[in-house]
Amino acid sequence: MKIKFLILTLCFMFSLSLPVAAAGKGYVIELPEEYIVSYGESKEDKVAEIFGMEDEKYKNYFSSNGMLFIAVKEDNSAQLRFSKYTNEFSAQLGNLSNLNDGEFKEIAEKLSKGREYKTLKSGEQTFIAITETLKDSGGEYTSIQYITVKNGYVYQLSCYNAGDSVSEEIENIFSTLKFSESNNFNWLYAMIIVACVILAGVIVIMIKGIVSDLKKPE
Repeated sequence: MKIKFLILTLCFMFSLSLPVAAAGKGYVIELPEEYIVSYGESKEDKVAEIFGMEDEKYKNYFSSNGMLFIAVKEDNSAQLRFSKYTNEFSAQLGNLSNLNDGEFKEIAEKLSKGREYKTLKSGEQTFIAITETLKDSGGEYTSIQYITVKNGYVYQLSCYNAGDSVSEEIENIFSTLKFSESNNFNWLYAMIIVACVILAGVIVIMIKGIVSDLKKPE
């Protein structure tokens, strides 16, 4: 019994030494407290109220545009919209970070359509950042779209802030965006635990057999 307990304890300690990826949507991002965040799920959504949209229309906007979240300041002076979708282009491309310089430039010029762009990295992932300053009835504002392709999906973080340039706050938020491989890791983690338990069982059976043989009279 002591041997069995020791083996299982060692397996448990081994499992605790592995990094555990929390279940989520495959990304992490840090947002300042003053942002109101919406995932398009609640019936009475504060962001929908700020936008002046009815709940059903707001939810349809979320689903039809592949939105992961929308974050907005209460005075609507800054907005962030993070979306994920796939199409023929992204499926064929696979991962933007794997392109060579010539291929990347060709893709960036097609996506930017003459607008100002630059190449940025967040973590290990490469992004095309497209900037544009616009005017509407509310005044002048700047838009920056951080676009990448990963695992056949387009990820697009669209940010808007008042003024004629991208705010430092928006740039800092983008720098916190990271992708995780939580789904892949969880499978690996589960397989290791199962293998460890099976190994423990095999060792226990072997030890029992050895002890039994030793007890047999000659």
